[in-house]
Parts: sequence; C-alpha cells; structure tokens
Amino acid sequence: MFLQNKLYVIVGFIFIFLFLFLGCNYANDDGINFSYESADLSEINDYTAADFIFAFFNSSFLSDNVDEDATLGITLTSVIGSESKDLRRLLKFKTEKVTGYEVEYSTRDPYSGREITASGLLLVPSSSRPLPLLVYHRATLLTKAAAPSLIPEEMIVIDPIIDERATMIMLALQGYIVLAPDYIGYGSSDDIRHPYLYRKSVTQTSLDMFFSVTEALKEYDISFTKDVYVMGYSQGGHGAIAFAQGFQDNNTRDFAIRALAAGGGPYDILETIRELFDQNFITKITTLLFLQAYTYIYNWDLDRIIRKNSYKDVIESAFEYEDIEEPAKEIPNKVDDLFRSQFIEDIQKGRSDSIQKNLEENSVYNWAPSVPVLLFHARNDRIVPYINMKIAYNSFNRNGSASVTRKDCSFKRLDNLLKAAKKLNIDAKKPTPNHVNCIFIFMLEASDFIKDF
Repeated sequence: MFLQNKLYVIVGFIFIFLFLFLGCNYANDDGINFSYESADLSEINDYTAADFIFAFFNSSFLSDNVDEDATLGITLTSVIGSESKDLRRLLKFKTEKVTGYEVEYSTRDPYSGREITASGLLLVPSSSRPLPLLVYHRATLLTKAAAPSLIPEEMIVIDPIIDERATMIMLALQGYIVLAPDYIGYGSSDDIRHPYLYRKSVTQTSLDMFFSVTEALKEYDISFTKDVYVMGYSQGGHGAIAFAQGFQDNNTRDFAIRALAAGGGPYDILETIRELFDQNFITKITTLLFLQAYTYIYNWDLDRIIRKNSYKDVIESAFEYEDIEEPAKEIPNKVDDLFRSQFIEDIQKGRSDSIQKNLEENSVYNWAPSVPVLLFHARNDRIVPYINMKIAYNSFNRNGSASVTRKDCSFKRLDNLLKAAKKLNIDAKKPTPNHVNCIFIFMLEASDFIKDF
C-alpha cells in the first residue's frame, strides 16, 4: 500500500510538471518550439481616424494619378467634414483612436536555433469591450526602416495606399487588435540574415509573437476575444497561410481562427519560379532576397546557378544592406542574363532534385484550411504569377477545405472612395491592376471578407 501511494504521488508530480511545462511551451513535428512568455510592449503613439483620412487624401495614389488642373491643397479642416464621414462609413471605422506599441518577444534564430529577440507592431483600438485579434503579415520590404515596429509617430507621413503600416492602422480603426511581426532580419533582429520565404521561420516567429503578445495583453488589462483573423499580401500572403497552417496544426489553447485572407502570394514557390523563367523576367528585389536566403539556408552552389561572379558577390552580401534596392541595381532582370542556362533548364524540366525539394518544402498550398479562405490576385501580376491563386484554390478544395473564395483584383472597389476625393476637387484616375497597385484593394476586400465570420 505504501509503494502504491508513493507511485500515485510520483505520477501526480509528473502530471503537474507536464501541465506546467505544456502550459508555457509546445512543439510541432518540425521541432519548432513556441514560447508563451509575455512580450515587452513599448508605447509608440496614438493614431486617429482623422489622421488616416487626412493622409489618404494626400497619398501618392491620388497625387500620382491626379489631373493636372486638380487642386491638391487639402487642409485637415476640409477632410473632417461631410466627406470624412462618407469615408469613415466606406472604410467601416468603429473607433476614432488606436494606440501603437513596439513589441519585443523571444523566438529562435532560424539558422543557429539559439534564442533571440524579435519584434513587431501591436495596434490596440480604444474600446470598452473585448475585441478580436488580427494577425497581419506584411509584404516584401524595400528598406529595413519600413519594418512594422518602426512605424512613424505621425500618421501624416505614412502613405495609406503604399505603406502597409497605414493599412494596419486602418484595420485597427475597424475594431481589430492588430499584431504584425517584423520577421527575422528586421527591427530588433536586423543584424540577422532575413530568411525570405522560409516557411519554418515565418511560422515560428509569427506564432511566438501571437502567444507572447496575448500574454502581454492580459498583463496590460487589454480585453480581447479568442477570435483570430489572419491576413497577408505578397510575401505576407505566403506568411499568412504558413501561420494559419501552423496555428491549425499546433494550437493547444482555445483560440480559433475564424477566417484567412491571402493576396498575391507565392504559395507554390517552384511553380512561381518556373513561370518567371518562362516569361524571362524577374523582379530584382524579390529575386535578390530569395537567393541570399536560400543559398545560405540550403548551401546552394551559386557557381552552378549564377552566370557571373559579380552577380554572385551581390547575392552573398545583399543582407548587409539597409536598402535592398541598392544592391538590386547590380543584377539584371532578365532570367537568361542572371542564371546559367543549364540551371534554367533543370528547373523547368524538374531535373534539380535537391533544389526542387527545397522549394516544395517551403510552399504552403498543399493542406486543407478548416476555416473560410479568401484568395486574391491580379491577373496580370508579373511579380508573383496569377497561377499561384489557381494552385492554392484547387489544392485547398481537393484536400477538403469547406469554403474557399477567389477574387481577381478590380479597381471598381475604389469608385466610391474616388467620389469622395472628387468632392475635394481631386479628379484621380484608377491605375492598372498589378501586384503593387492591388495591395490596398486587397485590404479593402479582405476586411470585407473577414467581417462576416
């Protein structure tokens, strides 16, 4: 009897230990560990709906597309009148103010596995009731200074059409607590090489931020619901789907993703590269970020991939630059000028087994989201080919997803917004839908989509 009681005590201690341990950490099949330690929050500034509207009417979208005779002398007084009310209604603002915080939290270096500090942006609307959480994955950045956590204190210097940090504020004004990871290589971890389109890293850092921030929100007495929405465009579209899959596969708490919206993303990386090779055109910036990351992560032999040593040197040192546009000028945008012909042929015909495996393991389309999904893309996208939306749509449905919606980018969505601009004597023209121009349209469509769930 004594031994039996002793055994019960031992087993009890084991269960207590496991409970406490698993309450702070969990790991998935890849060995990724997610920390639940509370994030550090540093307040940045408050942003208001009036600030956003003023910035919107002074955005480069309007000024770059404006008729020569139009007047651009917009004053803050003019945009907080009736036109402002119309725009508030169109943008579905539910609050007048949000507070921004720089977030720092613990995660893992994707290369060494050591614990490091990463960062991101948190936007909290003023509200007396619990609000849902929205995890926002940003698109490719041109400069390290554009990281979400480095958001300017003044809204007026943020362009609501081309700067996604303004979009994050817009979503917060709609009533979401917005969490936006910088990703490794930006913000607090800007001394580390950015693991561009590396699925394992974006999954870990995003989940680490989510659970660390929700712990911090409790300490700050900021009320939130357990409803989670996920959104991202371009690189962020890839990141949003990777996060959603990691969340769905590994979540041990009672949070629930309600909807996922992804736009313009390279969900099938191998097929993306094949399509770009077929069109013999690449975007220098994304190509440079991709090559510097994968060459380092997978130890690719650039001598067998790149035509010239000078291009190889640019790729190897690209992560050191604060502005990726600077080294990008040194490489060509024609596929057959940058890559060796044998490498191009091997990729197109599936003969490069190890590289093909690396690309496939970082694709994010081959699973079944259990939540409603919006996929959005511009038909004439030359940066991330349109076929990505078709592949993800077909794969999600084939694997058993219950609700997947796809939508092409159309600027009809801006008609009412442009009418509001015309009331201020601005006769802006709608640009052609393409990868960059459709970012803001995606945000409007995505926010409309997720509000129904």
